[in-house]
Amino acid sequence: GIRIILSLVMALLFTRLITRPLHLLDKTVREILSGADKPIRIETKDEIGQLARSFDSLLTEREGRMRELGESEKRLRYLVEKMGEGVIVADGNETITFANDKMFEILGYESNELIGRTIFEFLNETNKAISREKTINRMKGLSERYELQFIPKSGDLVSTIVSSAPLYSDDDSYVGSFAVVMDVTERKRAEEALRESEERFRTFMNNSSVLAWIKDAQGRHVYVNRPFELRHNTTFQELEGKTDFDLRPAETATMLWNNDQYVLSS
Repeated sequence: GIRIILSLVMALLFTRLITRPLHLLDKTVREILSGADKPIRIETKDEIGQLARSFDSLLTEREGRMRELGESEKRLRYLVEKMGEGVIVADGNETITFANDKMFEILGYESNELIGRTIFEFLNETNKAISREKTINRMKGLSERYELQFIPKSGDLVSTIVSSAPLYSDDDSYVGSFAVVMDVTERKRAEEALRESEERFRTFMNNSSVLAWIKDAQGRHVYVNRPFELRHNTTFQELEGKTDFDLRPAETATMLWNNDQYVLSS
């Protein structure tokens, strides 16, 4: 009878030694899988204890990697927020889900005025058509660079160059797009001012009574006015890029070359 009792007691003790750590291990693993970060406190020196310590080691390693990932994400977000170009992210319906500080500056809106609205709300009809076409291309997997004009809060059109790319989910489904937006409004204005200035220059020179021409440092013609063309019965297209040596006898060309060098050196 005593042996039976001892056997039962030993079996009970053995069962507690095995099942309690197993229950604790199972409970802790479930908590970890649900997102909790906690160590597994099983101090036994048997296989179960070794298994628990292995889980602890994996958990510690995971925590380290998560910290590194978090720091990496913070650095990336900081760079995106502070970069000199606009950054905008939109979902599959072209609803804006993220924009950096520069994008807010370009459009003149605060975060709560921009996020959640569609890109089309900031485009006129011409640019809506362009944007819709590019959206279709992104859904086909294309990345593109193109010009687009936005309507900012001020109402004045903002000229931009957009570099966009599609975004995909883990199962490779199209979920939206990512774009870098460069504000080129001032450059466009400068180009337009230069074009108008050149047009005024051409109009003035072509209506002048004097012959006018411009050559580069190598003596190649880069401009002639209309009176010059009429006097020499030629056109700028026939003269462009050519020197006097291409157009005249060597003696005459040499004299003109020497005159040009004298003017350049004076």
